[in-house]
Order: sequence, then structure tokens, then C-alpha cells
Amino acid sequence: DEMGILALYSEIDILQRDEKIVTVTDVKNIIDDAIENASKPSLKKLINKVVGNNRDESDRIILKEEDFR
Repeated sequence: DEMGILALYSEIDILQRDEKIVTVTDVKNIIDDAIENASKPSLKKLINKVVGNNRDESDRIILKEEDFR
């Protein structure tokens, strides 16, 4: 979602502050970690799964801001 995109940008910004060049691999690792967090079971995620708020029309996981923490 939109807040998830902002969280991704924030994570990229943190890497850039370390005066390091951010590579595609770095971004992929950030997203992989967020997907892993999104896949961890919780009551809120179970409710979103039942309601159908956690996937888009292509059946991809929608990453939210809290997934990037």
C-alpha cells in the first residue's frame, strides 16, 4: 500500500545515509525481509486474509508499513 512504499523509501534512505551506494540487491533484501515479516502469523493478518485485504488482484502480497519494521 502507499504507506508501505513510503516505508520502503525510508529504509533505502537509511542505507544511503551510511554513504554507501544502494544496489538492487540491497533493495531486494529489504523487500524480502518485509515479505518474511508479512508472512509471520498474527491475529490481525488472519483477519485481513479472511477479509481479503492482504493481496492484490494478481494474488500478490500487499506490503504494509508495519512489514518493513
